[in-house]
Amino acid sequence: MKHPDDILISSCCDSVHVFLAAHADAANVKKYSRYFREGYDAWGVDDKTMRAQRDLWFDEWKQQLSRQQMLALGDRLMATGKYEESIVAINLLIQLQKNDKAGILARAGEWLENSVVNWAQTDYMSGEVISPILLADSAQVDELLPWRVSSSKWRRRAVPVSLIKLMKKTGEPEKLLRIIDPLMKDEVREVQQGLGWFLREVWKKYPAPAEHFLLKWKDSCGRLIIQYATERMDASQKLLFKKNPARKKEK
Repeated sequence: MKHPDDILISSCCDSVHVFLAAHADAANVKKYSRYFREGYDAWGVDDKTMRAQRDLWFDEWKQQLSRQQMLALGDRLMATGKYEESIVAINLLIQLQKNDKAGILARAGEWLENSVVNWAQTDYMSGEVISPILLADSAQVDELLPWRVSSSKWRRRAVPVSLIKLMKKTGEPEKLLRIIDPLMKDEVREVQQGLGWFLREVWKKYPAPAEHFLLKWKDSCGRLIIQYATERMDASQKLLFKKNPARKKEK
């Protein structure tokens, strides 16, 4: 016999599934698939429709479910593999952390490790779940340190992406640059893109420490990092970070 919690959570999942299936659009799936090298398992629901409905669901669920039940619902939605379900789950974390941040960072880490399958999920969770937690308590950044050696490329990518808003607030770019230092030899494209994005944002606000960091790494890190990091520089500035062909690649 099913536990009452399971029945309630299953009912909520079913309502999500029915709504998304009813609003599915294969043309949207085809349209956005080109942005996802790893595949895009989605219903193709219009973004405006999704934004409105996920807020309605949260307002409904907070009347019916306890906090733990909503977290369990998020686990269930993330496990479906469907893009829109994952967005609803991440929105649950966004809403829940506004009132109580306890355990949310750990939950986000678990989802990144086990359920997240693309950059969009990663960046949404990084910017809207993890970043607010770090902004509220910068000491929480220490919780991200083990993520740098995660087997999940998405959990590793989340480290630099989650630091962008914190960097803009704290005025301590050198401290955050030290955090990403161990990731600079990561060979995975999506991680390199996240690192380059972070470094570009550092450079826009704090060019001197960003350039010093890039000069240190320009001959040994992935070129995609440098490409993204120097995107807003003019041609003469970019030349400074061109790889020295005479230097042997470090092993």
